[in-house]
Amino acid sequence: MSWYTKGEECQSDKEFRTNSSGILKLVGMLTKNDEEIIRAGLATLKGVREVNLNINTNRLIVVYDSTIIGIAAIACKLGQMGYQYLKSA
Repeated sequence: MSWYTKGEECQSDKEFRTNSSGILKLVGMLTKNDEEIIRAGLATLKGVREVNLNINTNRLIVVYDSTIIGIAAIACKLGQMGYQYLKSA
């Protein structure tokens, strides 16, 4: 028995195995505009798959491909954009 139909191309599950996530606690009061700026800015980084910012808690969760980019490069980009973080959880 197969989950794939005849002629359907099989896709690698590699992307699921290389996904990592990082949580950064940002400093300061953030707005919905900051959320959009951060999401757009981090989306320019190769390997960043998902960006979620809770502006009530200042928690930024980034899902990324760890074979392409690391949390340090993501934090560096945030700094270049003018944002600071307290810690990586």
